[in-house]
Amino acid sequence: MVVDRRGVFVIDFRYHIVSLVAVFLALAIGIVIGGFSLRGQVGDSLNAQVTQLRSEKNTLRGQASQSAAATKQRDAYIGAVLPTVVTGSLIHKSVAIVVLPGTDDALVRSTTTTVKTAGGSVASTSYLSKDWAAAGFSSKEGIPGLATALHIDSSDTSADRLPGTVLGKAVAGGSPQKSTASAAGVLPQLVKDQVISVHPARPAGASAVVVLWSPMSAGNNNGDAITAWTNLVAAVGASVNAVVGVSAGDVGDDPSTPDALVTALRRTPDSAARMSTIDDGDLSMGQGAMALALRDELHGKSGQYGVAHDATATLPKDLGK
Repeated sequence: MVVDRRGVFVIDFRYHIVSLVAVFLALAIGIVIGGFSLRGQVGDSLNAQVTQLRSEKNTLRGQASQSAAATKQRDAYIGAVLPTVVTGSLIHKSVAIVVLPGTDDALVRSTTTTVKTAGGSVASTSYLSKDWAAAGFSSKEGIPGLATALHIDSSDTSADRLPGTVLGKAVAGGSPQKSTASAAGVLPQLVKDQVISVHPARPAGASAVVVLWSPMSAGNNNGDAITAWTNLVAAVGASVNAVVGVSAGDVGDDPSTPDALVTALRRTPDSAARMSTIDDGDLSMGQGAMALALRDELHGKSGQYGVAHDATATLPKDLGK
């Protein structure tokens, strides 16, 4: 302390510095002592946690490998028994296959094989262009005129359903009451308009129709496209006696992202009542369901099959012929 001549006491600034240094020194000593005393305990705890996590990761990896192997064996088994299950279910029946844009060729090949294995024949395979989902398509490409040629009453059919109605009756061979002659000129005209390609060029009529597509996502502003394809497929289902729509599966093989088109069809009352859908067409199980669903459709029975949450069953209940 320093005393001036008038007797007033003044605190020296050096006293503050010494006090602050003492506080921080004590804090540093405490941190060092505490760190040394806890280092072993904390380190051991962290090492134990890392060891546990590594063990859990290895366990999960092993379980995933076992699950993948079991799934592969299951699919192989189902593929082996598929011919026994479906043989004779489509005997003497002809099927027209309609393929939406972007569909995997593997799905087309497997569907063709399944139809033949079931005793049926493929009357035609038609590949659609993206124009069918374009705005205003119902008034373009002479669709109203083709509807008249197929004896379709346009006044009883909404504009968004007219293209699908024309498509369904064209690939099936016209309305049930009319000969296939009316449809004979429709498919060549659609081919000429470059909105469809058909193999063979002049196919025979079909007893049933299968519509194939790869899974579609509801995101990325696809709402209008999903609505357009839903109207098209639903119209095919309403215009032909026996129709089955087949999706290749989930978007990106992710069960949490179901195919938006099959979901929309199942949520459309008249579609769900008039046609069947398969949500796992890329699997042997889905191919079996497709053949049996076609058989049931030919007898007036529809169902929604597969592994998605909105499927009513994995397979049709009656596995007999």
